[in-house]
Amino acid sequence: MTTILQVARFDRGSFQGKTSRTKEGFLRTDAAVTRTGVFAYRLSDGSMRRELRHPSEVFAQDSLKSLQMVPVTNDHPPVRLLTADTAKQYQVGFTGETVRPSERMVLSTMTVTDAAAISAVDKGKRELSCGYSCDLVQDSGEYEGEPYDYKQTNIRYNHVAIVDRGRAGADVCINLDSLTEGDGFEIEKADNNNPQRSTRMVKIVIDGIEYEAAPEVKNALDKANKSNADAQSKIDSATAEIDKIKADRDTLKAKVDAADEAAKTLPAQIATAVKARLDLERTAGEVLPKDTKIDELSDKEIKVAVIKTKFPKAEGLDTASDVYIDARFDAAIELFGEETKQDGTSKQRQASAPHDKQDQADGCDSGSSRDKMIRRMKGEKV
Repeated sequence: MTTILQVARFDRGSFQGKTSRTKEGFLRTDAAVTRTGVFAYRLSDGSMRRELRHPSEVFAQDSLKSLQMVPVTNDHPPVRLLTADTAKQYQVGFTGETVRPSERMVLSTMTVTDAAAISAVDKGKRELSCGYSCDLVQDSGEYEGEPYDYKQTNIRYNHVAIVDRGRAGADVCINLDSLTEGDGFEIEKADNNNPQRSTRMVKIVIDGIEYEAAPEVKNALDKANKSNADAQSKIDSATAEIDKIKADRDTLKAKVDAADEAAKTLPAQIATAVKARLDLERTAGEVLPKDTKIDELSDKEIKVAVIKTKFPKAEGLDTASDVYIDARFDAAIELFGEETKQDGTSKQRQASAPHDKQDQADGCDSGSSRDKMIRRMKGEKV
């Protein structure tokens, strides 16, 4: 539980039991000045606050003692709570030294000394209302079937007013007639000319300017500021998410554009790859045995087969890098060309017998055939 603010309250009571007049004409009676229960208060913004006056607080000894010998007034004074400077102006009587609890009520003896106030009582102005200060603690729950939002603590009485209608119910009144319990509401007002107004004023800052306001206003402002901050946080999160979506969109668009560009060059890339593959098969076909199924081998497998044919002791070719394989392949082809030039023929050339036979049919000598083979290995048209 957290103490929210300190306020002044005005709750009603009644005269109870035997009422008498002194020889001076004073009115003396036993009064039920207040009670326990849930009290409803209407605030200046129109909202309602339901406050619990629990027996543990209402009947606390310090609270009951504060009700002894306090001034009685005819209506609540405009200064709200009396001081030594204002009591003489508004006091029409006083409570007694005997203050005690009785079931839900707080009873006290009371003496009314002012003739106008006594006359008002005689004419039916018989309810009472205590003026007091208390601390409000936020502690919602239910008491005797009635819900409440706050609990009054540290109740300290200032005066008892004779009123037409008080808050604690019609059973809290001067007991001259048969009475029934009722409800009452008080609108809390802040009197800027009154240092003893019902609520402590606090400082708030709006747009860099400092103001004085009731705690309820500060609480409402703090709540609104928090709501604004939460809303701004959500807006910032949404903005960040939108920015991320835009960035992802731009990245995706760039990939699509790149794919479109790649698609434009794809036919040429395919043609280049096909030509390179055909050239590789034709060149390897000059070196590898005739029964080699070149079309079933990958580019690297073809190159490795050519290398092993010319360099039988070569090792580690299966795990070698592409750069190494290409270099060894070029060396193998170069070696094969040299061998062919020196010997005029080779086992690989014998595997290419159809070409030789065609050369013979064309009337070409062995030197001419060798030149044609080398040109074919280089990818030249023969």
